[in-house]
Amino acid sequence: MKKLILPIITIFSVAFFGCNQPSNSVQTATAAMDTPKAVFTSLPDSKFNDYWYAGKAEISSYDYTINRYDENRKGYAVFIFVTEDLSNAKQVKLDDPAAAGKDRVPVLKLNALQRFQTGIYDYSMMSSLFTPVDMQNYPHSLKLTTTVQDWCGHVFTQMNFKNNKYQVAQYSYFEQEGDKQSDTEGVLLEDEIFTRLRLNPESLPKGKTRLIPNLTYTRLRHKPIAAQNATIEIKEGQNGSKNCVVQYADIKRRLDIQFEAAFPYKILAFTEYDGDKKMSKAILKKSVLSPYWEQHDIKSDPLRKDLGL
Repeated sequence: MKKLILPIITIFSVAFFGCNQPSNSVQTATAAMDTPKAVFTSLPDSKFNDYWYAGKAEISSYDYTINRYDENRKGYAVFIFVTEDLSNAKQVKLDDPAAAGKDRVPVLKLNALQRFQTGIYDYSMMSSLFTPVDMQNYPHSLKLTTTVQDWCGHVFTQMNFKNNKYQVAQYSYFEQEGDKQSDTEGVLLEDEIFTRLRLNPESLPKGKTRLIPNLTYTRLRHKPIAAQNATIEIKEGQNGSKNCVVQYADIKRRLDIQFEAAFPYKILAFTEYDGDKKMSKAILKKSVLSPYWEQHDIKSDPLRKDLGL
């Protein structure tokens, strides 16, 4: 994959988000550290900073339909985008970023959840992706985890970028799928396309590339985790949107992502295809900025209704 060289813009403040927020003293120390650097084309740094470093996460709910067992099932999806600091060595969220020094890597995290029912039992799927904000010095997402749960059991997969490749650990109740550890190519992740679109759509490679398919796809289709030949195109959409189209060459899979053409590049919809057959579709219902980790008491329960959940 060709490395895209773009101007570097400095972000002027750092905030801490996420569950179990650190103490005020740690937050203050964090704000005084060197700020992260992001790769952009023509975005004012204050605009990015005001949106992503304001002490809130972006929570988006989607109407979600998935074809499972040859039937369309309705459910819901939630995307949570939030910035935080990751340890480059351990690839976990730092407890004390101020003391981490060069081990600290500011990232944009995506927690993607899908919930749906099949007959008497239900599915719960979630992926967590950690993409460095500074894509010039850290051109690969550092970590991706995915879990798929249903009444039969659950599968957990983790990918860590180390030594220019992804280390894969997979645990499953299926004999042939787990427990396994392996390595795969250090190429672009399909899951990562969502965070790259949010940071800067121009950072994505255009045309032919190598791509590791979405981990919920490999799980539900019982496919091996391996890089594939694919193409990525950005096309003009409707009503101020653009479409990112991912087409695989050797497997029957296509992903269409509709996103805002201007910052903050919100994800408006996404559709998965198996050949010509639509396998899943999500359409944005509501998007809010919220410090959700503080909203865990009973009086905050109605906030789910505001998201249509």
